[in-house]
Amino acid sequence: FERQLASIRDMDIDTLFSVIGNVADIITTSMSKLPGIDFRKGAYLNEQNLRLSDAYSVKMAVCCIRDHLLDALKQYDIGRSSEYNQSVAFAKRYIQDNYMRQIKLEDVASRVNYNETYFSVVFKQAAGMTFMEYLTKIRIETAKDLLRTTKLSVQAIAKQVGYGDEKYFSKLFRKTIGIRPSDYRKLYS
Repeated sequence: FERQLASIRDMDIDTLFSVIGNVADIITTSMSKLPGIDFRKGAYLNEQNLRLSDAYSVKMAVCCIRDHLLDALKQYDIGRSSEYNQSVAFAKRYIQDNYMRQIKLEDVASRVNYNETYFSVVFKQAAGMTFMEYLTKIRIETAKDLLRTTKLSVQAIAKQVGYGDEKYFSKLFRKTIGIRPSDYRKLYS
């Protein structure tokens, strides 16, 4: 880009910097449409235009544009990260409130307006575990509490935490905790 601009011999320096300024404006306008980037007050744009007007060479102007683009991308990254965290926090609350129901990843993903596959990746990055691992964790923790504090049967607890099949629940409980639900109850009640 810099070489192409420098090779334009007919263009006077003011026109050249005007072209570079227009490129910076296009970048700003495009980036400001992305979530997480806030150009409402115009301070950021004014700062970039000021830096560009202080440039005394094509090379310095190109560096200003590059820095401008990198700053905008950093803001975008921060905004996306915040959006991901909000979506994952919502999903976690939803799971905690509805773990006893048959919850599917696709249902939760649609509630936060994400594609199922994409949300699966976002959830794992933010939560440190897959959607199913998190759901299982919530269900097993609740089952442990019920085993310690109630006289409900293992079958009733399995249903209460979202598992219709007691055998599957017992197998999953043993895999997760290391002992059968009935043994856990004896040990901790």
